[in-house]
Amino acid sequence: MAQKWEPFSGVSALFYRDYGQDGKTWMFRQMVNGTRVTDYLGAMSQERAVVIVATLRENRKLKVGPQTWAEMEGTAQEEAKVEKIKEEKERKRILAEEEFAKANTIENYWKNVYWPARQKEGSAHNNKSILGIFENWICPVVGKIPLQELTYLDVNKVLNIARDVGISQKTQKNIYVTLQTLWNDAKQFHSVKRNMELPIFPGKGIKKDRLKINNKKNCFLDTDEAKLLLDTLKNWREFYKQHKMAIKGQSGDDAYGMAVVALFSGLRFGDIASLTWGEVANKEQAYARNPKGGKAYGIHLNVAIIREMLAERRKRLSDEPKPDDLVFKNARGEKWVSVPQIYKTVIEKLGFNEVPRRYKNPAQKIDFHALRHTFASWLAMQSVSLYTIMKLMGHQSLAMTERYADLDPTLTKACVEKMYWNFSDLTGKEEGE
Repeated sequence: MAQKWEPFSGVSALFYRDYGQDGKTWMFRQMVNGTRVTDYLGAMSQERAVVIVATLRENRKLKVGPQTWAEMEGTAQEEAKVEKIKEEKERKRILAEEEFAKANTIENYWKNVYWPARQKEGSAHNNKSILGIFENWICPVVGKIPLQELTYLDVNKVLNIARDVGISQKTQKNIYVTLQTLWNDAKQFHSVKRNMELPIFPGKGIKKDRLKINNKKNCFLDTDEAKLLLDTLKNWREFYKQHKMAIKGQSGDDAYGMAVVALFSGLRFGDIASLTWGEVANKEQAYARNPKGGKAYGIHLNVAIIREMLAERRKRLSDEPKPDDLVFKNARGEKWVSVPQIYKTVIEKLGFNEVPRRYKNPAQKIDFHALRHTFASWLAMQSVSLYTIMKLMGHQSLAMTERYADLDPTLTKACVEKMYWNFSDLTGKEEGE
């Protein structure tokens, strides 16, 4: 004989049958759209039965969701089915991403994603340099490693190999930066395109001191070298003919003028390229517009050889220059963005960097910036105070100027006398005039 349904105290219209150790079965009666509906909930815990009844009553009151247990159970089954489908899709996606990551090595990512995009954005010169770094130093060492498996030791290995074969510190840093940039690009690509998160660049822990480049240079020309350089640049057409080189444009005139300003005022190339006729018109003082330190400083151009050079340039102009016209312009009539090639060619042909003290010594290499060092060095050898040199050079602190402190002041008299004597024929004036 079937047991009688007993009302459950505390919840109206909820009934149960108690089967002892087998638990209780539940039944709920309610009115749905004017019809009495009996829901057999089946065997379950008391707590669950109470929650189901409360949910059905709330749904009925608000007229939302399932109104009966059958509807609720069907909805739950449907939701479970949908959830199962989602879980299966997610599982397949994760497996696919794992397979993709294993196949997507650093070399493959470079070829298929990074390099094609890089070629459209970067300059041809920079891209050529980056390609060489990747092909020569990065790819042979870590190219076959999947992106997510790259470690600190791998990055360190790349740099160690470059260091052991004598690669410069600057190139080592470029190798590091190229690999880091490639990694960060891959990290962003996977995050946006594939919803896959890569960790931070594993080489981030490498000490910065190892990659810190020592740019400190103390190279300068002696007066004989400076005289030879300026004389060659001033007569650059004869130099080209002597070496059977094609004469193009007037870049030699600009190279000579820029070298004169750098050697006798200490200005950097960028500041010289920015000089206007309005600035150089002030014989007492002009001001660098784009100094390296970000703070304008006074420069003195009232030196005979500079005034002579500027006067000659002004005579060659067809029209009177405007105050904001550039003193030096390239073949397109625009501002110079790099040192004229003729300057580099002359330095090479004169063999300044082949002498023993400079050969394969970056700190002693003669380039355009060496003219600025020469200016400061000559001042130091004339026993000019470091504070004054600091002001003339536009340095932000004496620490930057102290590299000139060790120059022998006993060379002063001979250096100064020889300097004026050697350059007198370039200005057409003798010392004391």
